[in-house]
Amino acid sequence: MAEQLTTQEAAWFDELLPQVLEFKHNWQEWPAERRQTALGEMCNIAQQLHDSLKSRGLEPQHSQTMIDNRATDTQNPFYFNLHALEDLIGIVGRMDRPEN
Repeated sequence: MAEQLTTQEAAWFDELLPQVLEFKHNWQEWPAERRQTALGEMCNIAQQLHDSLKSRGLEPQHSQTMIDNRATDTQNPFYFNLHALEDLIGIVGRMDRPEN
């Protein structure tokens, strides 16, 4: 059985997923400022989700390649990157939703 998200974690996931999809499909047409703003907003949500899962002993386990690639970017937080966001979506998307 997969681990279950809390209600708040599910809300963060539900907020993050459409933003990531919109960014993925439109980023090339957006001006740099909009891309930076969108990445910053998604990064904040992703970090809250990550930290919440970590506090419950469910820290998302990214691939070593992802970790190594993001470690080279010391200017930005880990989730200030589309690929890291997509990775998190894939990991969290396999977790069970809270029951109503």
